[in-house]
Amino acid sequence: MAISAPAAAQRDCSPATIAKARREFQRAYDAKDYERAAAFIEPIELDCVANRVDDIDPVLAAAISSDAAITAHRQGDDGECLQWLLEYLPSPRHGNPKLDSLPAGLRAAITHNVELCKPHCAMASAMDASCASINAVEELDRMVIGDFAEKPCLFETGGSPTLAVSKDRCLVLFAPPPQPKPDPNAAAEDPDPERACPGVALVRRSTNGPVTVSVSVPAHSILRRIRLCCSAINLASDRAGRIEVTPAENPPEDCLSGHRSSAKQDLMELRGDTLILRHRLDAGDDD
Repeated sequence: MAISAPAAAQRDCSPATIAKARREFQRAYDAKDYERAAAFIEPIELDCVANRVDDIDPVLAAAISSDAAITAHRQGDDGECLQWLLEYLPSPRHGNPKLDSLPAGLRAAITHNVELCKPHCAMASAMDASCASINAVEELDRMVIGDFAEKPCLFETGGSPTLAVSKDRCLVLFAPPPQPKPDPNAAAEDPDPERACPGVALVRRSTNGPVTVSVSVPAHSILRRIRLCCSAINLASDRAGRIEVTPAENPPEDCLSGHRSSAKQDLMELRGDTLILRHRLDAGDDD
């Protein structure tokens, strides 16, 4: 059973009270009395950091979270250790503003603590929220980096999202038509992606109004995968003409199970009225 911290440390988040509690924490930690150390640092983390984010200096808040994490690790609870550090997970390629803005020494300490506690995820449940967040950050760091930018169509197409591929042509997604109710007496069948997923078309501006041509889509792309195509989709392109397709919330939720899946990214090339899949990031299991 954890030792109760002084009541003042749980109620009062003034700088003097926090400083006093941290001194007591450090004495207990240095003495390797990790249970007592946790009794001083955890109430500050919960009452003064987690619940009063706007009232505390961000560097101090990060230091308290780091102290709480390493104390949990010393007590053998690496799952709790990671929970304290979720806001500060290192993201080498994409960056994490909350971590990157901290002093170098504190950044190093937090990164070290994350690495100390991360082996927990090798044995954790697939539903462990902390490990899912760590996996998501690592997956996103595997995405192809480029000068991809959203370029909405300059004229009305009737669909969304849109991507201007030239001055007068746009790649457009259209909502799929309403699906008929399944026959309760029929054997269950997988939905047809061509009917259940968004319609993809090129829309050209003309003097007589928009001209729409259907686009052929690769079967393994995000746009034709039943578990993904119900998600909101982002379309972007780079100077080389590559088209990036990603879920608007990446990693997305599985459309059938509702569980968070892994990071996704398709890079495509548009040839005539056909999208060709050139690169695919799918850190999780395939459909």
